[in-house]
Order: sequence, then C-alpha cells, then structure tokens
Amino acid sequence: MKKPLPPVLRAALYRRAVACAWLTLCERQHRYPHLTLDALESAIAAELEGFYLRQHGEEKGRQIA
Repeated sequence: MKKPLPPVLRAALYRRAVACAWLTLCERQHRYPHLTLDALESAIAAELEGFYLRQHGEEKGRQIA
C-alpha cells in the first residue's frame, strides 16, 4: 500500500510543476529570458504565503502556507 506524500512535499512538487510549465511557455514565447526555475519557484512560494497571510491573518496564514 502506498503512503501519501506529506503536504509539504506535495506542495513543493506542485510549485515545481507550475514553475516548469510557466518557464517552458516563456521560453517558447521568447519572454523573460533571465527567469530561472529557482527564482520562479521562490516567487510562487512567496506569493502563496502572502495570499494566505492576507486572507487568514499572520498566525493562521503561516500555518496554512
């Protein structure tokens, strides 16, 4: 029986998948040539954390993020 992935790992994999898709699209359209996978993943993580902080307040937002 397979064990489900921990939420932290699952979230990291989703961020990586979204960042890879976005970067691929940018490369095809010759946009944002300076963008790196790490920078994009960090931006996604920061934006998500900011969203949860704005929606739920500092304490609960950090727990969710």
